[in-house]
Amino acid sequence: MSALQPSAPRHTFSDLVVKVGLAILVGMGAIIVVGALVLAVVSIFSTGAIDLPHML
Repeated sequence: MSALQPSAPRHTFSDLVVKVGLAILVGMGAIIVVGALVLAVVSIFSTGAIDLPHML
């Protein structure tokens, strides 16, 4: 492990970049999925396929 110490800052920086990139990708994916689900629910309610709004 002591042989890896000189490259530790660069390694941790690349780790940080990778983690931030993955977090951004996962966040964008979650936003897309949630948006699609919301649009699906809104379209179902607006077309009247499920007549729940009058019960709320």
